[in-house]
Amino acid sequence: YKSKKECTLSSKQVERGDKITLAGFGRTEKGTVGALRVTPKRQMAVQACSPSEESGIVCVGSGDMSRTSSCGGDSGGPWFRTRADGTVLVVGTNSFGINGNCGDTSKSTGIIPTGAVVEWLLNYPSFNR
Repeated sequence: YKSKKECTLSSKQVERGDKITLAGFGRTEKGTVGALRVTPKRQMAVQACSPSEESGIVCVGSGDMSRTSSCGGDSGGPWFRTRADGTVLVVGTNSFGINGNCGDTSKSTGIIPTGAVVEWLLNYPSFNR
């Protein structure tokens, strides 16, 4: 697969209110699973969450106006944003769901931001061989 677009890990921390998108193979509201799906753009926002922000975990949700959320099978999927020039910035990795079931307006998702681990990844010994 060749693409003319660039994809990179973002070293910038995501902040409350940032709009980001999830790609994953998880279950849908109709119960189907296994097809790659992408959340609608500008629908998911970084928000405050109960897992301590000191742990590096941040939460993402669509709020009360939407039923868009991550679901079983989406873990490990990338959270990203796309620049105006088409560059895709991977900003986090989907980790776990909290507060509700798939598709509930109260559901949030805990993500691990790439900005929290990119320095470690670049200095990990096996990457320097």
